[in-house]
Amino acid sequence: PDNFLTIFSLLLLAFLFVNTFQTEREIFFALLLILISGAIAGLFIIFQLYGFFILPFDFSQTSSFNTLGSPSQAAIFLAALLPLSLALAFLIKKPIFWLIFLILLGSVILIDFNHAWFVFLLGILTLAIFGLTGKIRRGLAATLMVLLVLSIFFLFFPLRFSGFPVLPFQVSPGVVSEMEILRGVYTEGI
Repeated sequence: PDNFLTIFSLLLLAFLFVNTFQTEREIFFALLLILISGAIAGLFIIFQLYGFFILPFDFSQTSSFNTLGSPSQAAIFLAALLPLSLALAFLIKKPIFWLIFLILLGSVILIDFNHAWFVFLLGILTLAIFGLTGKIRRGLAATLMVLLVLSIFFLFFPLRFSGFPVLPFQVSPGVVSEMEILRGVYTEGI
């Protein structure tokens, strides 16, 4: 996230999530809804990137349009969901979680945003620290190692393979600049 409103919204979401859900079933259902909505958004992004425009509106007829913001913001969000989907795929062992994981991973690979790979790397390391304590599962350990190497590779060597869509260049102000703009707006209005 590269702007103040995004950071504030994520903090508000975390606060509401912690204070709303009490039982394990409620938390699981909320996480499942987040993962399913992330996978649907990831599929939508893949279709948009390749020119299969689903929505009939004029503003949605561009490859960079998606339901999560800019392509880079979408990649960061989907990369944050990847470790969660992987953990649930190993714990619950249902094919839907593997499908969600593959959709999210495909979307992140297609967008190939550097910060998203860093978020994914942190998520994989966190999952490795907490997921490999106690009885080590070979499949999980091997998968985490492969994903760790994949994330490090794409973090340091951003590649655009043939057949990958070309994304438009995005410029946005930093947090300090946005804070100055907000301060200027509020002091001018008084």
